[in-house]
Amino acid sequence: MKNNRHDFPFFVANNFLIQIENRLSELGWSQSMLREKMEMPVGSISHIFRNPECLTFDIMIRLARTVGLKLCVVAYDDSDPEKGPVNPEIFRMCWEKLNRPTAHWQLEDNDGVRSFPVRDFQPASVCETSYRPRSPQK
Repeated sequence: MKNNRHDFPFFVANNFLIQIENRLSELGWSQSMLREKMEMPVGSISHIFRNPECLTFDIMIRLARTVGLKLCVVAYDDSDPEKGPVNPEIFRMCWEKLNRPTAHWQLEDNDGVRSFPVRDFQPASVCETSYRPRSPQK
Protein backbone atom coordinates (compact mmCIF):
# COMPACT_ATOMS: atom_id res chain seq x y z
CA MET A 1 0.00 0.00 0.00
CA LYS A 2 2.92 2.34 0.77
CA ASN A 3 4.20 2.36 -2.80
CA ASN A 4 0.98 3.40 -4.50
CA ARG A 5 -0.46 6.67 -3.20
CA HIS A 6 -3.67 6.05 -5.19
CA ASP A 7 -4.54 2.76 -3.48
CA PHE A 8 -4.96 4.24 -0.02
CA PRO A 9 -7.67 6.84 -0.87
CA PHE A 10 -9.47 4.30 -3.07
CA PHE A 11 -9.51 1.77 -0.24
CA VAL A 12 -10.89 4.35 2.23
CA ALA A 13 -13.56 5.59 -0.20
CA ASN A 14 -14.54 2.08 -1.28
CA ASN A 15 -14.93 0.92 2.32
CA PHE A 16 -17.14 3.92 3.02
CA LEU A 17 -19.34 3.05 0.03
CA ILE A 18 -19.61 -0.55 1.21
CA GLN A 19 -21.02 0.77 4.48
CA ILE A 20 -23.54 2.88 2.55
CA GLU A 21 -24.49 -0.11 0.39
CA ASN A 22 -25.02 -2.21 3.52
CA ARG A 23 -27.25 0.50 4.97
CA LEU A 24 -29.23 0.74 1.72
CA SER A 25 -29.81 -2.99 1.94
CA GLU A 26 -30.97 -2.69 5.57
CA LEU A 27 -33.39 0.08 4.59
CA GLY A 28 -34.59 -1.76 1.48
CA TRP A 29 -33.53 1.18 -0.71
CA SER A 30 -32.06 1.14 -4.19
CA GLN A 31 -29.42 3.56 -5.44
CA SER A 32 -32.22 5.27 -7.37
CA MET A 33 -34.19 5.83 -4.17
CA LEU A 34 -31.07 7.23 -2.52
CA ARG A 35 -30.51 9.56 -5.48
CA GLU A 36 -34.10 10.82 -5.28
CA LYS A 37 -33.86 11.47 -1.53
CA MET A 38 -30.59 13.35 -2.09
CA GLU A 39 -32.11 15.23 -5.04
CA MET A 40 -29.12 14.47 -7.24
CA PRO A 41 -29.04 14.17 -11.04
CA VAL A 42 -29.81 10.82 -12.68
CA GLY A 43 -26.69 8.67 -12.86
CA SER A 44 -24.78 10.58 -10.19
CA ILE A 45 -25.07 7.95 -7.44
CA SER A 46 -24.17 5.05 -9.73
CA HIS A 47 -21.21 7.11 -10.98
CA ILE A 48 -19.99 7.59 -7.39
CA PHE A 49 -20.35 3.88 -6.60
CA ARG A 50 -18.46 2.92 -9.78
CA ASN A 51 -15.77 5.56 -9.16
CA PRO A 52 -15.08 5.86 -5.40
CA GLU A 53 -12.22 8.25 -6.13
CA CYS A 54 -14.88 10.85 -7.09
CA LEU A 55 -16.14 11.06 -3.51
CA THR A 56 -15.76 14.37 -1.76
CA PHE A 57 -16.10 14.92 1.96
CA ASP A 58 -19.32 16.85 1.36
CA ILE A 59 -20.85 13.98 -0.63
CA MET A 60 -19.75 11.49 2.02
CA ILE A 61 -21.55 13.51 4.68
CA ARG A 62 -24.68 13.84 2.53
CA LEU A 63 -24.71 10.10 1.77
CA ALA A 64 -24.30 9.15 5.43
CA ARG A 65 -26.91 11.61 6.69
CA THR A 66 -29.44 10.60 4.02
CA VAL A 67 -29.33 6.95 5.14
CA GLY A 68 -29.41 7.90 8.82
CA LEU A 69 -25.73 7.38 9.60
CA LYS A 70 -23.06 9.68 10.95
CA LEU A 71 -19.56 10.07 9.64
CA CYS A 72 -16.33 10.30 11.58
CA VAL A 73 -12.79 10.56 10.26
CA VAL A 74 -10.25 8.77 12.44
CA ALA A 75 -6.52 9.29 12.06
CA TYR A 76 -4.35 6.69 13.79
CA ASP A 77 -0.82 5.28 13.76
CA ASP A 78 -0.39 1.52 13.58
CA SER A 79 3.40 1.89 13.17
CA ASP A 80 3.37 -0.03 9.88
CA PRO A 81 3.54 2.07 6.69
CA GLU A 82 3.26 -1.09 4.56
CA LYS A 83 -0.24 -1.97 5.72
CA GLY A 84 -3.36 -0.41 4.34
CA PRO A 85 -5.91 1.28 6.58
CA VAL A 86 -7.87 -0.68 9.15
CA ASN A 87 -11.28 -1.69 7.88
CA PRO A 88 -13.88 0.71 9.34
CA GLU A 89 -15.89 -2.28 10.59
CA ILE A 90 -13.13 -2.84 13.17
CA PHE A 91 -13.65 0.67 14.56
CA ARG A 92 -17.43 0.25 14.50
CA MET A 93 -17.29 -3.11 16.28
CA CYS A 94 -14.95 -1.74 18.98
CA TRP A 95 -17.21 1.27 19.49
CA GLU A 96 -20.24 -0.99 19.87
CA LYS A 97 -18.35 -3.33 22.22
CA LEU A 98 -17.66 -0.31 24.46
CA ASN A 99 -21.44 0.45 24.55
CA ARG A 100 -21.24 3.23 21.94
CA PRO A 101 -19.56 5.95 24.00
CA THR A 102 -20.12 9.51 22.83
CA ALA A 103 -17.94 11.29 25.39
CA HIS A 104 -14.48 10.73 26.81
CA TRP A 105 -15.75 10.28 30.37
CA GLN A 106 -17.65 7.18 29.21
CA LEU A 107 -14.32 5.45 28.57
CA GLU A 108 -13.18 5.37 32.20
CA ASP A 109 -11.49 2.21 33.43
CA ASN A 110 -13.32 -0.04 35.88
CA ASP A 111 -11.67 1.72 38.83
CA GLY A 112 -12.91 5.10 37.58
CA VAL A 113 -9.48 6.34 36.47
CA ARG A 114 -8.99 7.51 32.91
CA SER A 115 -6.14 5.74 31.18
CA PHE A 116 -5.49 8.53 28.65
CA PRO A 117 -5.44 12.32 28.59
CA VAL A 118 -8.79 13.90 27.77
CA ARG A 119 -9.42 17.04 25.77
CA ASP A 120 -12.97 18.31 25.76
CA PHE A 121 -14.47 19.10 22.36
CA GLN A 122 -17.55 21.04 21.31
CA PRO A 123 -20.64 18.86 21.07
CA ALA A 124 -21.47 17.83 17.50
CA SER A 125 -24.77 19.70 17.57
CA VAL A 126 -22.94 23.00 18.13
CA CYS A 127 -20.53 22.28 15.30
CA GLU A 128 -23.29 21.23 12.91
CA THR A 129 -25.23 24.45 13.33
CA SER A 130 -22.18 26.59 12.62
CA TYR A 131 -20.87 24.53 9.69
CA ARG A 132 -20.40 26.49 6.50
CA PRO A 133 -18.72 24.84 3.49
CA ARG A 134 -15.64 26.69 2.35
CA SER A 135 -15.63 28.20 -1.10
CA PRO A 136 -13.06 26.70 -3.47
CA GLN A 137 -9.88 28.72 -3.46
CA LYS A 138 -8.69 30.11 -6.75
